[in-house]
Amino acid sequence: MPDVPIEPLGSLPDFDVFDSDVFNNFDSFISTMGLNVPFELDLFAGGLDNEPTPAPPGRKENLMLHRHPNNAPHLHGSYQCLDVARGTKKLEFADADADELDELRPMPCPWGFSTAQRDELNRVSALHGDNDETFRSPSRLALGRYIAAYFDEFHNHFPILHASTFRPQTGCAHGPELVLTLAACGAAYFAIINFQSRALQATSELREILQAYARGGQIVITESPENEWQAWILAESHRRTLCCTYIVLNLCSTALDVPPSLLVSELDVKLPSSTAEWTASSASAWSQARKYAAPAIPVQQALASLFSSSAPQHSHSSLANLILMNALLQRIYLSRQMQLESAQGPLRDADANELQNALSRWTLAWQQARGSMLDPRNPDGSNSFTSTSSLGLAYIRLSTNYASRRHLASWDANKIAQSLYDSPLPQRTSRLAPALLHATQGLYIPVKLGLDWVSRSEFLHWDLSIFLYYLEAAVFTSKWLSSVAVSLHTTPMTDCEMNILKTLHRIVDDVDESLDPMPDTQHSAPAVTRGDTANLASGLAVRIADTWARLFRHHNSPWPMVDLIGKSLDIYAGLLRNDLAGNVKGAQ
Repeated sequence: MPDVPIEPLGSLPDFDVFDSDVFNNFDSFISTMGLNVPFELDLFAGGLDNEPTPAPPGRKENLMLHRHPNNAPHLHGSYQCLDVARGTKKLEFADADADELDELRPMPCPWGFSTAQRDELNRVSALHGDNDETFRSPSRLALGRYIAAYFDEFHNHFPILHASTFRPQTGCAHGPELVLTLAACGAAYFAIINFQSRALQATSELREILQAYARGGQIVITESPENEWQAWILAESHRRTLCCTYIVLNLCSTALDVPPSLLVSELDVKLPSSTAEWTASSASAWSQARKYAAPAIPVQQALASLFSSSAPQHSHSSLANLILMNALLQRIYLSRQMQLESAQGPLRDADANELQNALSRWTLAWQQARGSMLDPRNPDGSNSFTSTSSLGLAYIRLSTNYASRRHLASWDANKIAQSLYDSPLPQRTSRLAPALLHATQGLYIPVKLGLDWVSRSEFLHWDLSIFLYYLEAAVFTSKWLSSVAVSLHTTPMTDCEMNILKTLHRIVDDVDESLDPMPDTQHSAPAVTRGDTANLASGLAVRIADTWARLFRHHNSPWPMVDLIGKSLDIYAGLLRNDLAGNVKGAQ
């Protein structure tokens, strides 16, 4: 694109942001995300002081919407027990047209335990345990509450158990390990977790266990007929467990920047079936769902189609799309390891082109999938939301490699922040546009909806990989703005860069209105002025980092690493702020 001369922001020329295929493709992607919060890249069409473009008629200001509301699967009653108990959600029933009052119906909550079942769990656990005197089994009410939390929250991220037929009470005598594992996962949503160093050390041991299971577990799957519901449940649950094991192992690799423990080429199974089939509560409902569901195909075949020259021919479930996205992230990691030059900069052109085309085909397949929605409380929406965040992370990692400098395994926020602050600035090339658009969209949504509201109400439901994406998006955007400020005197901004800069400026202007009306005891970021573009970019870099850090300040996520990311971003923003203050003082 042609360069434009450097001018004060107040008199910058306006551009048609949709001239570029990059913007067109991204706008098409955003329009199918299921959010009623349109990404207003055209909000500067009339100048900086114009109001944002109003939402199209019929849109409501809600956070999440199904793309296909009539086809959205009903939540199983057990999923909602925890929300009903908390009083945060009205119990919904599949029979929505019935005349009876919801309040008069019995609460379908099958996770309760009797005293005898809890005693049996304690007895069997003592026989198989390691005589740990510090272990205390939860009360029967706590057991039911924790397992309800597992199915209400954690299960949507890794749907490996068939909730309609699974009854943990029957496992008290024969499978106490599974019951206690589910309870431990659910308990995380109720407890204030204090990090212990041995927990991270145990990660290596857990990875080895999962790796051994994934490689040995595939032998168990045989080509048995799956026309009978119970047989299909067993085979599908096994497939989902293997695929989710791969996702967890890849998450460890993504978070800690360590070699993958399991390659996608070793995943010799079919992709998970549709959510409608998996959540069917009876054999007849399952048979009906199968009539409209696309047949599952092998993981390797689906991945190969992303690297072919033809358009995607198959529609996948939301969990299947997440598996494929993890495979692409793994491919990016391995491509960097194969580079002869420094792994810090962008990938080789050949590798970058191949991967960018694969990401584009994945996006097209995601748009065509019926389960593509961004509702974390829906069995489809949780993994769909995680997939789109991983898509943004993939685009960032095509251009930069902050993962090798994060040092999250150190669990030292000061070390992490300093390392990120010392990381090199990205080169300003046209390849950065998709990553910048996704990173900008990632910040735009919580600012639009309210930073404090999102962190206090939505973080609880989000997967850890989303927060890893937020960390790299925050650093990438601020580093790009710093790169603009440093190189602007030699490399004028393109119209694409200028529109992204303007959009970030508008987002920052809306931050104060996005916060709760209460005194902030934290430090305040410097105001962004409309001086020359270089100074504006420097100020925006600080404000963007501050905004991301503020998002993590009052969160309710159960994962300790989220708190570490928030503290690291806060320190990182402080380093940028001090750097900016020093430059201003030196200029005076």
